[in-house]
Amino acid sequence: MQGSSSLSIASMSFEKKQVMADDHIPLTYYVRGNPLGPTVLICNGWGARHTYFLPIITHFEDRFRFIAWDYRGQYNSGRPQEQKPDLSILRHAQDGIIILETEGVEHCHGIAWSMGCQVILEMIKKLPFSFESLALHNGYSGKTIKKGIPNLVPLQVVIQALKAVATQGSLLKEIAKSASQQNWVLEALTQVGLFHPKLDRTHMKNMFYDISRLDLALSIEQLLELQKHQACQVLPKITCPTLLLYANKDLLVPFSEAEKMAEKISKAEIHSIEGGSHYALWEFPEQFQHALEHFWPKPTIRPS
Repeated sequence: MQGSSSLSIASMSFEKKQVMADDHIPLTYYVRGNPLGPTVLICNGWGARHTYFLPIITHFEDRFRFIAWDYRGQYNSGRPQEQKPDLSILRHAQDGIIILETEGVEHCHGIAWSMGCQVILEMIKKLPFSFESLALHNGYSGKTIKKGIPNLVPLQVVIQALKAVATQGSLLKEIAKSASQQNWVLEALTQVGLFHPKLDRTHMKNMFYDISRLDLALSIEQLLELQKHQACQVLPKITCPTLLLYANKDLLVPFSEAEKMAEKISKAEIHSIEGGSHYALWEFPEQFQHALEHFWPKPTIRPS
């Protein structure tokens, strides 16, 4: 794995673009890699940025072109101004389609993490033949909150707790900011199993710094939208090769989710990341690179 400093520098070398969604929300997206190679669409996790995928992007950028975007209401994309903003998974999927159309992409590979798995599955409902392959990493096919909490905790209790937390946006920002600066916070989260000890502490701090920049009340609303989404019905309709990259020590997404999805997707294979957490890509990047080397086709680069 590259050092965090080199990855930090690498994260700056994306072509930054913007397109207006059909409801007049500006969407910022990023392009990097070989312009003559096959396109890979990246769908980020909740509160995350395309930089989470840097271990993959930097490894394959000589052969593939990567496209990623900031979800509406996050980072450099515009914030919906409605009293009840549309943050549905369907809306994010429509935004992704707009970006692909803007770039003239008719067929591409897709890779997604966490919430991004729900976004890309929703896109498949609209574009069933556009994805040549899918790589899904530690995500659900729907009902995230319901599946991601112990059965002993009633769903409504969790929802009400999230709504209460949403009113404390400034406090949450301070907590996230502290986590980006204080090693003891990161060590405590590692001790409870949220992160693997191999996860680079600099990256963890950068991640919490990014979260501290978000409109956290809006982000909590996004979490509430996740529990409404259901895409299980699309799984049997997926005909492209699908690689499920799932960690067996993820506290947020159980490994059994990959097994259930593999039963419904005809061309699915599971790659288990032993010991990995929800952030396994940054803990075991070589495993992801090796798995994708065998999964993605060896592209024939068209002459310019």
